[in-house]
Amino acid sequence: LMGLAYRMLGRWSEAQDVVQDAALRWLAQTRQDIRNHKGFLTTLVTRLAIDRLRREKARRETYPGPWLPEPVVTPLEGADDQSALAQDLSVAMLLLFERLAPEERAAFILREALGAPYAEIAQTLEKSEGAVRQIVSRARERIKRPRSNAISDPQRHHELIARVALAVQAGDKAGLTVLLAPDAVLLTDGGGRRSAALRPIEGAPAIVSLLFGLRGFAEPPRSVQVITLNGAPAALTRNAQGEDSVIQFTLEAGLISTIYISRNPEKLRHLNIA
Repeated sequence: LMGLAYRMLGRWSEAQDVVQDAALRWLAQTRQDIRNHKGFLTTLVTRLAIDRLRREKARRETYPGPWLPEPVVTPLEGADDQSALAQDLSVAMLLLFERLAPEERAAFILREALGAPYAEIAQTLEKSEGAVRQIVSRARERIKRPRSNAISDPQRHHELIARVALAVQAGDKAGLTVLLAPDAVLLTDGGGRRSAALRPIEGAPAIVSLLFGLRGFAEPPRSVQVITLNGAPAALTRNAQGEDSVIQFTLEAGLISTIYISRNPEKLRHLNIA
């Protein structure tokens, strides 16, 4: 249920709220009348997440700068297929989900990520099975899975995140530049509470200049830690002012094609960074 809610909302803290709300509603039911408890809870979580997404739409449209999903520690406890889970939870994939309307997102995630039968999805969304098939088909057309894959080469990914961490800690501009694809893109999310670029930064030279000129990166961080987030190695950094950042990326042809830096403290609180 947490995996479903997180995929729907892109925020772990909000996913926790939705699942807790669903659990309370489930406990308030006369449960002996419920034949399929898992289906009942899945429907509750899906509908609550759809409602929350609709309320969030306007806020995300006016968000200061790029909006990034909350990073989440993986592997998730109890997941049957961690590799598939990691692919679904990649930052690139979660950003693609943002292109979909709430019901499209729900139908696509239930079908493509969780493998739910069309009949069950139809019941959850209170639509005909034929309508659900059309929604899923339309969602597939609206999003294209990223060419780059965060976990296609785990060893290379781990090597690169370690080198990125060293370059950032040492203030090594040249060392970072050689790890980036020439047309790499940087997205930074400060949420209006931390310094961050308010638009995507394109090209390796511009990215390096921005990173080492950005307050919080201009000086080497006090600490750097490598941890698995969203199915791939990531770097957690803390500067001298105690501000935390999460660095994640996707690869293409062995180089970093997109960097995602989360600096909004609201999105990092759940990580319990020591």
